[in-house]
Amino acid sequence: MVLLLFSIGDEQYGIEAKCIVEVIPCISVKRIPKTPAYLSGIFNFRGVSVPVVDISYLCIRKHAQRYISSRIILVHYTAGSGSEHTLGLLAERVTETLKVDEDQFIPSGVDTEKKSFLGDVLMRGEQIIQRVNIDNLLPEQIQARLFQQDCVVECP
Repeated sequence: MVLLLFSIGDEQYGIEAKCIVEVIPCISVKRIPKTPAYLSGIFNFRGVSVPVVDISYLCIRKHAQRYISSRIILVHYTAGSGSEHTLGLLAERVTETLKVDEDQFIPSGVDTEKKSFLGDVLMRGEQIIQRVNIDNLLPEQIQARLFQQDCVVECP
């Protein structure tokens, strides 16, 4: 498998390339009032409104820094309802891909129950890279708010 690597603070994380739609530069997004701080906003991606989550804030409660290497990673996201969407992840230092075998990952040894999107880890020399499980990223109540188009016909 191929991982796209990015940083949250001084730590490295990876997303499987098969989950990625596209990687784009940081662009301006429309902030939506009364949403959680980790929701950066939305933007128009080829005629579709795409929410952008600040993955740094989601993990460590610090907004992602705007480096030259910061990007919005567009991923395939499957909501709990089974509906599929494009979701943007604002991430720092998106600079590298890495080819690895699935059997190189090991359990982190730490219970990440409240952050169930943080998966197994990969040892790379002195470095530890943690895999991000995209489909576990958002709580159900946030999914319902972000992906309301599922109920356009039924909503009053």
